Amino acid sequence: MAANTRGFFTDFPDFKPNPDAPVSDEFNRLASQRKWKTGSKTWRKMWNRCMALEYDRLLGQNLSGLQSWQQLCEELDLTGPFTSITQCKKALSKVYVNIVDLLDRKTGSANIKRF
Repeated sequence: MAANTRGFFTDFPDFKPNPDAPVSDEFNRLASQRKWKTGSKTWRKMWNRCMALEYDRLLGQNLSGLQSWQQLCEELDLTGPFTSITQCKKALSKVYVNIVDLLDRKTGSANIKRF
């Protein structure tokens, strides 16, 4: 089964996202352009859709090989070495992060808060 590679912003041809900007910033810019009131039903629906599609595009489709799992561990500052996907998953199971921070990191933001 092929992974979804289409990002959220492709549904808005009049909106030109900055690929170097955090996903959340670009969503807020689009929401402002479209006049979606923060917290409204439309805003929440679009936010959830944006996060789901951007997760698939930036992260979800990439977690198929060991190198991708190792890269995720490295991004979260986990110390290895991790020589198997199972080891990566075990290390990651002890880490809690904000998914939005993780997506933003993939597109430009530098900080991921760990809980």
